[in-house]
Amino acid sequence: MFTSGEWSHVFVVIGELPSVGEVIIEAIETGVTINLLSEYLDEPTTEFALYKPVVDEEHFEKGRSAVVALDGKPYGYGQILGFIITWPYYLITGKRKKNPWSKGIICSELGLVYLNAVEVAPDVFGKLDLNSTSPEDLNDIIDTDKENFELLLTHKDIGRPTA
Repeated sequence: MFTSGEWSHVFVVIGELPSVGEVIIEAIETGVTINLLSEYLDEPTTEFALYKPVVDEEHFEKGRSAVVALDGKPYGYGQILGFIITWPYYLITGKRKKNPWSKGIICSELGLVYLNAVEVAPDVFGKLDLNSTSPEDLNDIIDTDKENFELLLTHKDIGRPTA
């Protein structure tokens, strides 16, 4: 994916199934789909950081419901094209243009929908367009609002070096 930072993908952990493990929802090339977290944990070259917003069960459920409602939606290929086309404007001006191709869902949009639903860092959302938000933008939200996020696990915690 075309991004400006070190992070290239976002998913949301939505629960745990006995004997299967933690379940995630993500937007991938085939669309918004539910997968197992272990697919990322078992991949030896994947670098990751898992954060949990500090919210109560009611807010967690609002976030989970918001993203699960997107299951099966198509992937936002047009949004990726929009990133590429509007990127030079951002590099020159430091301002984002609204992404004109908003059909489908991209991974960072899924993350932003979740954070909006759980009401974490709401002051940031006025500055970001769902259709032009990158994984790096979501990382910036976490870095800016650290007291509302708990770092659960990174690739280093399970013995993987940074590439």
